[in-house]
Amino acid sequence: MKRLKKSQALILSLAMIISLIPMASIKVKAGVTWTPENTHVSTQMSPGDLIMYPPFDEDDDDDTNMVYVTYNSSNGSYLGSASDENGLEVTGYSDPSTGITYSKYRVTSCNYDWDTFSVELTGIAPVVQKTLTGISISSPPYKTSYTEGESFNRQGMNVAAVYSDNSSSGISNYSVNPSGALSTGNSYVTISYSEGGITKTATQGISVKSRTTNTYTIQAGAGTGGSISPAGSQNITKGSDKVFTITPASGYQIDRVVVDGANQGAINSYTFRNVTAGHSITAYFKVSAAKTYPLTVAGSFAPAAGTGNYAAGTNVTINAGTVPGYIFTGWITSDGRSFANAVTTLTMPAYALNITASWAPSGSITPVMQVTTTNLKGTQLTSWDAIAAKLDTLTVKNLNKTSSAILNVTSPAASCYIPQNVVAHLNARKGVELRINTGSDVSYSFYSDLDNSAFAGSNLSYTAKTGNVNGVRQQILDFVEKGPINTNISMHVKLPGAVPGQQAYVYLVNAAGQQTLYLPVTVSADGTASFAVIAKVKMAIIY
Repeated sequence: MKRLKKSQALILSLAMIISLIPMASIKVKAGVTWTPENTHVSTQMSPGDLIMYPPFDEDDDDDTNMVYVTYNSSNGSYLGSASDENGLEVTGYSDPSTGITYSKYRVTSCNYDWDTFSVELTGIAPVVQKTLTGISISSPPYKTSYTEGESFNRQGMNVAAVYSDNSSSGISNYSVNPSGALSTGNSYVTISYSEGGITKTATQGISVKSRTTNTYTIQAGAGTGGSISPAGSQNITKGSDKVFTITPASGYQIDRVVVDGANQGAINSYTFRNVTAGHSITAYFKVSAAKTYPLTVAGSFAPAAGTGNYAAGTNVTINAGTVPGYIFTGWITSDGRSFANAVTTLTMPAYALNITASWAPSGSITPVMQVTTTNLKGTQLTSWDAIAAKLDTLTVKNLNKTSSAILNVTSPAASCYIPQNVVAHLNARKGVELRINTGSDVSYSFYSDLDNSAFAGSNLSYTAKTGNVNGVRQQILDFVEKGPINTNISMHVKLPGAVPGQQAYVYLVNAAGQQTLYLPVTVSADGTASFAVIAKVKMAIIY
């Protein structure tokens, strides 16, 4: 420590006066002079700075002030002290414990009175730049033995980062690879940590054993336009079966179903049998084309009759054409509808449909029939012409033991043709019924009170078959000639073994054998089912 001469003290006094100028906005630099007025706790000083407390009377050599300075290391350990009259120069002390020579100090305390100025300085350790040099696993995880499929558990493992200054620090934001399911090929996991653009790794040994399982996973999924059930990941017990159902959404249809990468086609279900491994199943769908239904036109002689496949609601033109020697008498459909015109339009239903053209001989040909009345008083009539003439004047008085005007006529079932003129004469009377009996199976009733003007003659010949299907009786009636009757008549069908009062059901049967319910009827006291018909179609009566 240097003692200042009186001339130097004078110079320093001038410096102190200058220092009295406000310095709140001035950053203090090394080599400055410090006085009680500008020295405060946290003030930083450097070696070579002057700490001054000049006397108040510069001309009095006996008037002196003392300056005391204590030096501490950066951790607060005592390094040394110095004192002198009126002022002294700051010295750069060395810390024997670290070897650091301090180039900066911070004032940690300062006090002064009328003749003493005391300052305590603590060294400021230089900032040492450190870099990541490695990572270490100071303690292993609790778990180091695994079964394949499990993931690494870092619980209990302590990892530290090691730096270039030989310091270390615990870390937790490290990564582990593999991070997912472990396999039998994994004997260690790799721990990685990055800092300051530097990445370091360490390894932790593990063991992984094979898994013995009794369950397997089937992954099930579906594309746009439908669903698969069940969906997602399905755990299946070894040796068991699993069924998956595929359902398209409205407006879509199944395109294909892929099982373990193989296309199984457009199936709506798939069964995995005796499962012993994992599998996958995925259903794919496509926008469905409009569904079509077959229309079959029979009995037509036109080049383009209308046969084809049509969507429901489509208007289809059908054409019967022409054939020499015959006249067209109408269309009859398998669902019981009839059409009078040879060229007509029908709306396609949402099911298969058959439609048949009916024909009758042209000219004045009158079929020869074996017919006879059975309930006239006196001589019975044996020709349709005679019967037609009788209908003009028929009353109840002309009939045997009856209160109703019903004229009974028999005609063979295999050749039962009803001429137009007979029904035309019937229509001239009111309250008269013409009943044609064809044998033990069927009879027909024509009524004078109905409008029969469109009737042009009709062949009502038929075949009958009685059967029993799974304990259910049925009577099958099939007209020899299909087509419209062009009027309303009643059919009376004998049902062998039927119980009076029971229900019977009349079905229409199409060419494919499919049955459509026509109507239910109640069996009469004589075992007969009676119902109205307007067309000649195949029928099944179930009872």
